Amino acid sequence: MVSEGPVDVLPLAVATRLAHVLVHEVGAAKRARVLSIKGPVNLHYELTPPYSPSDADVLVSPDDFEVVKEALLERGWVERDSDDDLPRMMRAHAVTLINPEWPCDIDLHNSFPGLLVAPATAFDALWERRTAMECAGVDITVPDYDGAFILCLLHAYRDRHEWSKRNLIQSLLAIGDAGPFFDRTKGGLPELTVRTGASVAMRDLLASRIEGIDGPTPPIDEDLLLAWRVRVSAGIGMLPPILWTALSGRPLVAARMFAVALSHRVEHAGMNERPTVRTIVAGLLPSVRRAPGVVFRTIAELRAVALERRRRRGRRNA
Repeated sequence: MVSEGPVDVLPLAVATRLAHVLVHEVGAAKRARVLSIKGPVNLHYELTPPYSPSDADVLVSPDDFEVVKEALLERGWVERDSDDDLPRMMRAHAVTLINPEWPCDIDLHNSFPGLLVAPATAFDALWERRTAMECAGVDITVPDYDGAFILCLLHAYRDRHEWSKRNLIQSLLAIGDAGPFFDRTKGGLPELTVRTGASVAMRDLLASRIEGIDGPTPPIDEDLLLAWRVRVSAGIGMLPPILWTALSGRPLVAARMFAVALSHRVEHAGMNERPTVRTIVAGLLPSVRRAPGVVFRTIAELRAVALERRRRRGRRNA
């Protein structure tokens, strides 16, 4: 069992792995279905270059999400600012849990951006193909290679305007092109891509690589699709919910959201380097340079989304 005492003396890389184990222990105690994703899973499958994750990302079955979150809160974890009053399409796909006795965060996901079918349907598709991976000396449940590949590619594609993510996309596509992964007759990746709705999210990227990827798909969640469009539009990332929060009369919360987003960008830009004034400025400058255009594109995309929602409501009421 993972100790609940202070672990700030541990290296960050060790603490994040222990956090994964902790969530799995909590999940097992509550008979909840949880899948570790991203960080150590990508490293396990050699999908990304070596790096030290700063948080533990875990995808939880939507049916079990609140139970697992409450169990972690009972163990001393605290939820960072809630977004419950945001429109559904702007809400985060995860809650971040922090604990003063741990040097890492836990990102508890109830869905994953780019999996555009209903979250429960997407989770079931990944869960059916689950496997085990050793983490800090304990076996934890993770997606299989195909599932991890899709999540890694979606995460990179979402922020494809960043050069590091563009490089990662090219690396992942090279892996897919070199093996049987994109062949519908040989591998399960194309089928899983369609079942989860990721085929719709990355259609322009995969249409020329996977035959029939632009064919029929399961029912797509409209809010998830619209949220995905906003997130990937010109790399606007967290700007829409930050703007919404500020305009809703909560400037201090918006400022904290911006600080968190900035620290995340700086941290990942420098990977394992300790942030300095130079790296902070380097991480901020691209956003500052793009800010005017990003704001206009964000407003345009939100208007397009609102128009599309009105059209769909009109068709349903007709």
